[in-house]
Amino acid sequence: MDELFRCFVKEIRFIRNLTPKTISTYEQAWKVYQRYSSEINQTQLNRFVISMREAGISPGGCNSYIRSINSFLSWLHENGQLTDRLHIKLLKSERKVFRTFSDDQIKTILNHKSSAFGEHRLITLLSLLTDTGIRISEALSLERQKVDLENLLIAVKGKGQKDRLVPISVDMRKRLWIFLKKHHHELVFPTRNGGSLLYDNLRRDLNQLCAALSIEGFDGAFHAFRRKFARSYTKNGGNVFYLQQSMGHSNLSTTKLYVEAEIGELVEAHNRTSLLNRLR
Repeated sequence: MDELFRCFVKEIRFIRNLTPKTISTYEQAWKVYQRYSSEINQTQLNRFVISMREAGISPGGCNSYIRSINSFLSWLHENGQLTDRLHIKLLKSERKVFRTFSDDQIKTILNHKSSAFGEHRLITLLSLLTDTGIRISEALSLERQKVDLENLLIAVKGKGQKDRLVPISVDMRKRLWIFLKKHHHELVFPTRNGGSLLYDNLRRDLNQLCAALSIEGFDGAFHAFRRKFARSYTKNGGNVFYLQQSMGHSNLSTTKLYVEAEIGELVEAHNRTSLLNRLR
């Protein structure tokens, strides 16, 4: 079975063109599976899940491994290695409700002025995340040649190494044009020497900026800007199918998770529409 798994990894690497990070996730899941089970059948698959839960792995962590093993199971069936199409059911887990920024907080962050290159780079980066909803990894790998200021488009490389065109606003074009004049490197958001920025360093800079501006109460660091974009997009009449394409989701259900209303928005809507309030 080990040999079959290696064949599976080669196929998803060379044919499906999955990223090294995704492949590493599959390989880690297979190592965990082998720790608990030696064969592949429904009994062993059930034992795999039970053993993970007994080891204290959270439902979310289990589901990450289960998805990877399910992909391998599908490949085995499609290639005639399994007669039956085996599948592991995902575990039910609590879905955390993430808080994002308010409009005023976003305005405070994006209007922050600084002559320092690092802060100007950070504000321009945050502006792009807010304007487009792209992932932080997509922004950090964005190349100068992929920015079409004339047609208000950027070409980003998303998950699975898939390219997609994402529109930008006129204001974002102005911000990019000003920032790109500050350096001549290929990456849009480079280090001073033109190298790739480290995520941890950027997150530190973001936290320091938010502390300096007295902005609190958001979760998820850079992903909070992606959630803010999605919620603002639909709240202002945007089409959810266009949103799906812009954010690079292969499944609409994933997009819908981003646009669930926060509790504050629900309270505001309830007070605005409450029959009891109108009868006072």
